[in-house]
Amino acid sequence: MPDTSESQANLGLIDILQNLNDREIYLIIGIVQGFAAYALVENVDWLADRRHLQLSLWMIVLVWPPIFLLSYARAHIKRALVYVSGFSLCLALLALHTGWQAMPSDEYDSYGLVAGFIISMLIAIFVALIHLQPRVSNEDASYEAFFTLSWRNFLTVGFSFALMLGVRLVLFLWESLFAAIGVDFFQELFGLGWFMGPVLGASFAFGLYSFRAATSIIDSAASLLARLIWLLLPILLLLIATFLATLPFVGLEPLWDTDRGTSILMAANLLALFFVNAVYQTGERLPYPRWPHSALMIGVALLPVVSALACYGLLLRVGQYGWSVDRLWAMLVVVLMACFSLGYAYIILRTRTDWQTRLPDINRTMSWVVLVSLLLTASPVLDFRLISAWNHFSRYESGAIEHIDLEYVKTRLGKPGHARLEALQAKEPDILERLKPEQDLAQGYTQEEIESIVTRPDAFDIPDALSVVVRQRDSSPPKMLLRLHLNDDDQYEYVAIWGHTGFLYAFCWTLVSDEWQNCGYPTLTGDEETSSFDEWHDAEIEPVTPARPYKDVRIGDHQLEFR
Repeated sequence: MPDTSESQANLGLIDILQNLNDREIYLIIGIVQGFAAYALVENVDWLADRRHLQLSLWMIVLVWPPIFLLSYARAHIKRALVYVSGFSLCLALLALHTGWQAMPSDEYDSYGLVAGFIISMLIAIFVALIHLQPRVSNEDASYEAFFTLSWRNFLTVGFSFALMLGVRLVLFLWESLFAAIGVDFFQELFGLGWFMGPVLGASFAFGLYSFRAATSIIDSAASLLARLIWLLLPILLLLIATFLATLPFVGLEPLWDTDRGTSILMAANLLALFFVNAVYQTGERLPYPRWPHSALMIGVALLPVVSALACYGLLLRVGQYGWSVDRLWAMLVVVLMACFSLGYAYIILRTRTDWQTRLPDINRTMSWVVLVSLLLTASPVLDFRLISAWNHFSRYESGAIEHIDLEYVKTRLGKPGHARLEALQAKEPDILERLKPEQDLAQGYTQEEIESIVTRPDAFDIPDALSVVVRQRDSSPPKMLLRLHLNDDDQYEYVAIWGHTGFLYAFCWTLVSDEWQNCGYPTLTGDEETSSFDEWHDAEIEPVTPARPYKDVRIGDHQLEFR
């Protein structure tokens, strides 16, 4: 039967891969990944207004190569291509949805949105990989294999990333040494994206090839880490048991008064769950003598209490301020940890001292729960921004005007928040005018402090409407406010700069149709360890090309770049 053109192309690709040795396959994929990343960086301006496409492309470029190389088996190349490409396509579609919620990019603060997506997808990829690899290689899918793969993947990627950073550090030393003697060729070469992208991509891929083959070294490192955790687990569980025993005498108020009580409980719960799994591993043998094992069993059985306290503390905060995206993430983490903790407590009650033999049953089931939950958070099914927007406006409709944070709705909730705000404006056209005066009263500094802000390059009076949006942006006044023409129109752009020693961030506004709109987040290049803004008071300030669509701003030896 004749092959279709598609099957011929697939067979041709597989034939090409099979004719290469493993090292060549790893290096070629790493180099191609580097060129693809360079192409995305070079087109960052075009992609800036297509955030959905940008995030989706980055997901494919950064995710497909390492997953394929970690799943690669010469005898199962076709299966690896199918499984890895299918999973990567799923992630790309989720990235498309997440990026779409951050469009248009000049209206929404997409950094928090993208950061949450990246962290959650990294965890999802880690969990999915230990299920994907046995299916690709058609090998043992036992829990022992899952456990071993989880450590090997984590350490292999970690060491490969360290190798890539090491290569970059050596190249930086290389260019510095030759620049010191007047040879600028290497400094220019290593500054070229088309050169550094493939070099770093090949370095990371070669690390995956080398460390994946060195299973004995990776397993020894995993054993060493497990031994360290073996020493820490009894101390951690003793701490948790002692803390819970103290609570009836001191109560919960001191814990909640710290404003970090829930975070501390979540960290203790998460750390305890990780330590238990790292020490007991597959549950086939006892890592401790019988009596310490029995004592530790009591500490593990108390973990649901820690989960319950964390959930209670989080709900207290929700009752005061409602559901934000961060609190929804925290609740998801608490619920997942509670499921693990309750599962462990259940098998302890059922099997007593042999509870560790049932750990694989709980962990394998919960791994699917964790994977599905994380993927759903990036989909319309479990959209935290939509849930937060609904809760935000429901609290407002209950009669409390202070329950709407306009800046949070506009910048952190993306399209769902914008849609709910537009719907409210359709019913109450004067809602923005009524909310702003109420919320201006709650800001952290006064009009006098606004008037004391240094204005440059020439002194000017800060418009009252601008002072309102500046106060809404941060609880402390900016160090400096710039007024410049940063594009080709006649409208001024205003750049507010906040900063302390070793830390600086800036925000830009422009007036469009009598409304102040965000026009970018310029970042500082140059010496970021500026100890004082005094040196900027007399520094020359001027716009510089390129315009993206706004020009960068040079302040003395520093430069604020619009990205």
